[in-house]
Amino acid sequence: MRENDKFQGVSELSSLPPARGFDEELSFFISSLIDQNAELTRKLQELNSPRELADQIMAEAHKQAETIKSQAEEDANTRAAAIIRESEAKAKLEADKILAEAKQKAEGIIEDKTQMAIQQGLLIIQRAQEQALSIIDEVEKQAQGITEWKNPKVGPSGFQQRLSGNKFK
Repeated sequence: MRENDKFQGVSELSSLPPARGFDEELSFFISSLIDQNAELTRKLQELNSPRELADQIMAEAHKQAETIKSQAEEDANTRAAAIIRESEAKAKLEADKILAEAKQKAEGIIEDKTQMAIQQGLLIIQRAQEQALSIIDEVEKQAQGITEWKNPKVGPSGFQQRLSGNKFK
């Protein structure tokens, strides 16, 4: 039997007519006990009401805590994504800077190597010209020797005169 049912049964006694042999004083005493019991029952129910309210408040607090936790996670994820984007942008800028420096350095090396190649090429050309002139001189001397051998009065050849006025540089 539930507690409320016990109190309900006792409160119904007040509606019974007084029994034979009970005097009014005893009836009044029982009636006052029944009233006190009804008052205590009401107070007990009122006490249960704040407890239920406290339970509701706790449930609402748990819901709010979950909402706050979810919002904090979402905010943290948003901030993390922003930090990642910023880091990626900084890394890209740094990589671009490094690539530009590497390109500039490579262009400098290419320029230096090109200049060295040009100088070496000019040196090779100069040596080839000198060797060509030497060969031409030798051929002209041989040709002059042959010409003088056949015709002793002939002067320097026209080819030698053209070369002496137009040397390669």
